[in-house]
Amino acid sequence: MFKSSNSRGTHLGKRPASTAQENRGKKRATEQMEEPREITVKVKSQEVNFKVKHNTKMQKIFKKFCDKAQVEYRTMQFFFDGSRVPPTATPHELNMSDGDEIEAMIHAGGGGNPPIV
Repeated sequence: MFKSSNSRGTHLGKRPASTAQENRGKKRATEQMEEPREITVKVKSQEVNFKVKHNTKMQKIFKKFCDKAQVEYRTMQFFFDGSRVPPTATPHELNMSDGDEIEAMIHAGGGGNPPIV
């Protein structure tokens, strides 16, 4: 129960009407701002879209992409906003929104082999 005091210091048991209205307004605003249950994530390279939950591990998306693109998962790298995406990350952890895009690139090794003469 909300308690306030009057000028004599005695407690009143009623919540002021304006506070109750403000709390209802805040609750509605919070409900409207809640994240959608699913977002669509695009993997750039072959324009493949995935509808996923905010707590889905990115590795699941990456493996599905590789299956559709017929490439080996271990040969691919995925980037979001210029940074490599860890496979254990989730869209929520990456602050992704509906329609965000991930870049898919084939990993190019090199630099360690001598030239063929």
